[in-house]
Amino acid sequence: MKNLLYLLLSLSLVNAQITNTPVVEVKSLTDQKLVFDVIANSVIYLSKNGNNKLSLARKGSKVELLAFDHRAYKVKVDSRSGSTVGWVAPHTLSCNDPEFIENFKKVYDRQVAVTALIENKEVAIGMTAEEVTQALGRPTKTTAKRTATGTSAIYEYTEYFTQKHYNQFRDPHTGQFHKQFSHSTQEIEEQVIIEFADNAVSSIEETESRERRRNSVSTPIYPHYRWF
Repeated sequence: MKNLLYLLLSLSLVNAQITNTPVVEVKSLTDQKLVFDVIANSVIYLSKNGNNKLSLARKGSKVELLAFDHRAYKVKVDSRSGSTVGWVAPHTLSCNDPEFIENFKKVYDRQVAVTALIENKEVAIGMTAEEVTQALGRPTKTTAKRTATGTSAIYEYTEYFTQKHYNQFRDPHTGQFHKQFSHSTQEIEEQVIIEFADNAVSSIEETESRERRRNSVSTPIYPHYRWF
């Protein structure tokens, strides 16, 4: 009995982990519609852990990809009776990229990592300019240049503080020393300088107070990939 309870508990934990894994929305990657061919009858499930059968995507039909994680695809299937949205197994689908399953796993891993960086307001080598802006906001200064090998850009994020300056003088009557305000200047408190090559971060320079753990992510496979 204990073994049976342990097995059921283990299975429930596995299903919970599958259900709670992050999902990447296709609309966050591209505005294009991604359509797959169904190469084998595929059951459409309500949830990505394979619960609650909704209908069947029949071989020879087409489905639109809406979202995905590392093991299941959320698709929309149109039929005469209406549209069905649910989860299917990737191996029942096909497109003009024979390695799309592995490529989408790479996309998934990258997007999960980038999302975590953005939420923590951090940047990493390999991020796009749009992703950097999502993480840090609009830069205080941008510089663009075109070279023989392509284009590059530099984003600067600078935070300033006001430094007050004083002159010291001696009171000739009392002999005591006093401070007198002279002027104020804007000094750099924190600064991040990010350089891009072909729209991907190639270097990050930070002031010591700002410096954090160095991160890197792969450059995007999609939407630059030929399938899109």
